[in-house]
Amino acid sequence: MSRGFFKVIAKGNVGSDIDVGNLPSGDMVVNFSLAASEWYKDAQGNRVERTEWFKMTAYRKTAELINEMVQKGTELYLEGKLINSKWQDQHGKDKKTPEVIVSSFDVLRRGKERPLADAQPQGQYQSQEQSTSAPQNTGYMQPPPCQQQNNGTNNY
Repeated sequence: MSRGFFKVIAKGNVGSDIDVGNLPSGDMVVNFSLAASEWYKDAQGNRVERTEWFKMTAYRKTAELINEMVQKGTELYLEGKLINSKWQDQHGKDKKTPEVIVSSFDVLRRGKERPLADAQPQGQYQSQEQSTSAPQNTGYMQPPPCQQQNNGTNNY
């Protein structure tokens, strides 16, 4: 049997403040939501907007850059992998939530709270992090043991 993967490419707006934490190793982890909207026409020909919300997580250098450059309202293009975070609700019942582990991102437009002059240069930031299996999430998810690097290149 061959190994599979789920790659996510998304463009949307950050819909929440960046939640910053640290792993036991001291490495930074950030969590935020991303809203992606699309327009379509319904059966009556009316234009309808549909917005989907996604949970995003980033680690190490990618997390540090997101924490420095991104705030609520920022438009991002990002890539990552899709996992199902496992957790227990208040009644002890097992739950799963889809989550994107961000491996690279590009700031397309800044949020209104932080002017562009205060920000670092825009560009794509890519993680060199690779993983063969999705780790389990218990609050902040433990990342794979690889190091991340910012190669500062723009691939498109």
